[in-house]
Amino acid sequence: MEANDGSVNDNEGIASFNELVKEMVLKQDLKAFAFKTKAMLLQMEHKVQRAKQQESVYWHLASHGVPQSLHCLCLKLAEEYAVNAIARSSLPPPEFASRLSDPTLHHLVLLTDNVLAASVVVTSTVENSANPEKLVFHVVTDKKTYASMHAWFATNSIQSAIVEVRGLHQYDWSEEMNSGVKEMLETNHLIWKHYYDKEKNIDYSNLNALRPSSLSLMNQLRIYIPECGWLYGMNVFDLDAWRRTNITETYRKWLKLNLESGTALWNPGVLSPALIAFDGQVHPIDPSMIVTDLGYRYRSEEISKESLEAASVIHFSGPAKPWLEIGFPEYRRLWSRYVNSSNKFIRRCRIIR
Repeated sequence: MEANDGSVNDNEGIASFNELVKEMVLKQDLKAFAFKTKAMLLQMEHKVQRAKQQESVYWHLASHGVPQSLHCLCLKLAEEYAVNAIARSSLPPPEFASRLSDPTLHHLVLLTDNVLAASVVVTSTVENSANPEKLVFHVVTDKKTYASMHAWFATNSIQSAIVEVRGLHQYDWSEEMNSGVKEMLETNHLIWKHYYDKEKNIDYSNLNALRPSSLSLMNQLRIYIPECGWLYGMNVFDLDAWRRTNITETYRKWLKLNLESGTALWNPGVLSPALIAFDGQVHPIDPSMIVTDLGYRYRSEEISKESLEAASVIHFSGPAKPWLEIGFPEYRRLWSRYVNSSNKFIRRCRIIR
């Protein structure tokens, strides 16, 4: 075995430390023993570093793709929407349409292209609400997911609460809003182009900044619907105060500056533009109300069961989402209890195993 300038030939050398000791006892050559021990340690360190890098790559890829089970669910629901009149029925039913604009009710907006996640959010909110009859959910999704999302909520009615499902293509934007949304569509296209170009020479030390969930069109459009640009977790907004600021304008400005610089200011998908836009406008939420970062490995041993049970909201921020294989089992149970396991599509697509 040779060890020149810290490099080690992986194809040569002693297979194990015990084998090395045995050989050295027989030869009793301390100098050779020290040399070979150093070379073996360098080889082991090289293997450890390579394994860590591979783990980061696999972790990133696992959080990157759409699981087969979710893909199956969307396809089955889209088919149901096409063949089943009930799956295409009005949401909400006409007799409850007036509640969509009733200011005395509590209105919650969900912007997502994840049918399963949307169903869990709605179900968990209703089941844990003291007054579910006062809840109105406005689910906004993209065009490709609209049929699946509509079919789910049309065929899985939520007791007491009102649910509306709309696609971005169904909104009649004002001319001013249309211009802003069109510009954001173009910006999002450029961000994705840069993202995929960068994938060819990916910087594995910065994988967390490359999560597609942070780059999705739905996330970028949140700055406009209705006036939301933050939404990285649970937030409470004073919309009257928001309208008196230039948050949306600032957010768009910094997104454009970063693109014009070739994304030299920060990696696409990170929080920087929102952090700048909201600078000086944010107040912390009482920690007892929310437990976050349930999708990060570094938090897995820090969060107590008591704090999870006591929290009003738990947020699976991080790459290990509960619907992914890499999701942590101890946290996934908190989420999966709200999955409708009796639904035929949930069973056929093996969402819960």
